[in-house]
Amino acid sequence: MRPIGYRYTTPDGAWLNLCRMCTLLAIRADFAAVLPPVDPEAATLTVEHLLEWLETTAPEADDRFGEIYPHTANHGEDQALICARCPTAIWSPPINVALLSNIANLIRTRPDLHDNQFWAARVKTGTASYTTYCVGGWAIVLSGGRFDWRRARCAVSHARRWHALTSSVVRPETLPDSERISLAAQRLLRVNTATARRLFNPAASSTDVLSIIEDILAAPAGAAGAP
Repeated sequence: MRPIGYRYTTPDGAWLNLCRMCTLLAIRADFAAVLPPVDPEAATLTVEHLLEWLETTAPEADDRFGEIYPHTANHGEDQALICARCPTAIWSPPINVALLSNIANLIRTRPDLHDNQFWAARVKTGTASYTTYCVGGWAIVLSGGRFDWRRARCAVSHARRWHALTSSVVRPETLPDSERISLAAQRLLRVNTATARRLFNPAASSTDVLSIIEDILAAPAGAAGAP
């Protein structure tokens, strides 16, 4: 399996997750004294080639290369693995297809409970009262999370004669570290920031959201994944 990145030890002993290109640049910079002159455009200028050269020709250069190992899979829990020196995603967890599909099915069957204007809103009109959620809100609720309504703010619309309470922070005891709702929902859905912004757009209607979800599910694997 072709490595997706490397776990690299810097001269001061720190460990870094690096993409293939940044690993290549790090090796050339840290071991310039023992590496032969190399044409930067040469096809053989790869991480594997440099590691092999150091191991066979200059094994005394540094034994740190015995501790560098390739990444072929994620080493975290559903967290994207990002290069420490550039924004490249070494590995992205697969999109949470099951959760996205459940949200889409819920919006199709109960469009009255979807409103992308608020993460979560308690609505009261006359004798009726119900709670609506945006895509991010449903991601949290369907994953077992809850909202702290004690910290909610009230938005009142006299023209439409309804009151909406919108929560601002997820409760510490229901989701770790009092995450912001947007970040918690993005983490649960395992989508990148650009995709999250489309899904959580306050102006998106139920029809818009369903279309966005269909696009995401139809896209090539990893296209909308983190980060």
